Amino acid sequence: MNKNTFLHSVRRALGGIVLTFRRERNFKIHALFALIALCFAFVFKISPIEWIIIIILIAFVWALELINTAVEILLDVAKPRLSEHVKRIKDCMAAAVLCASLGSALAGIILFSPYLIEWLDK
Repeated sequence: MNKNTFLHSVRRALGGIVLTFRRERNFKIHALFALIALCFAFVFKISPIEWIIIIILIAFVWALELINTAVEILLDVAKPRLSEHVKRIKDCMAAAVLCASLGSALAGIILFSPYLIEWLDK
């Protein structure tokens, strides 16, 4: 029986995030946009509800990117040569991340636009 502690599990999960950040270009891009959104949130002093929205959207995109990476690794191990089925699975996973990213970007634009307009009018 596996007797991993909660702390050990958290450490391994954080290791997965670090590994993905180091190896996956798109995860770095998502991290950059998350950092930009968080900076805007601090500067514009957004409301608690807006903070919740930003945090959920960042977590959603990151989680999908991590799942996408895990599925790609699994498929590469299971089927080293690219088959049509593997290609379709990878394309669908990438499309899921793209949809989440575009939706999050649009939500961010809508959320921050009033703050940016007010700031530019000063």
